[in-house]
Amino acid sequence: MTTDLFALKGTFLWSEKPDSLHVLENAYAVCNQGVSMGVFPQLPAQYNGIPVRDFGQALIIPGLVDLHTHAPQYPNRGIGMDKELLDWLEAYTFPEEQKYADESYAASAYARFAEDLKYSATTRAVIFGTIHRNSTHLLMELLDRTGVQAFVGKVNMDRNSP
Repeated sequence: MTTDLFALKGTFLWSEKPDSLHVLENAYAVCNQGVSMGVFPQLPAQYNGIPVRDFGQALIIPGLVDLHTHAPQYPNRGIGMDKELLDWLEAYTFPEEQKYADESYAASAYARFAEDLKYSATTRAVIFGTIHRNSTHLLMELLDRTGVQAFVGKVNMDRNSP
């Protein structure tokens, strides 16, 4: 959808507090320049004629915000669960992050990370790269192409790192 003003139709699910859940079936969310104008049981009269994308009975939920993720650790997901943090860093993190000095390796690994993030529920994120400037710029470019809004930076460590 290329217009700045449009509506989505479907079943909306959201929570305003930990102990509440709202469900609105066959409803409309009106979006104007990337901002939600609200969720409505019927399309408000002032929006008649705008493009509507109908998702049928599909659930439409708010995107998630990830405030702490390490892109270069994506290949390590699910491994080393038997280790304490410092041992895990030595065994898995530092060897993996050293590989990002090679920009072709970084391109491949970060492309996989960005593509998977694009198809997840995460719409905004704070993402850490490595100390390798060119590889981190590549990560930013790949994320920019996905539409995921992100802040990207490097981890600054002065203890327990090579």
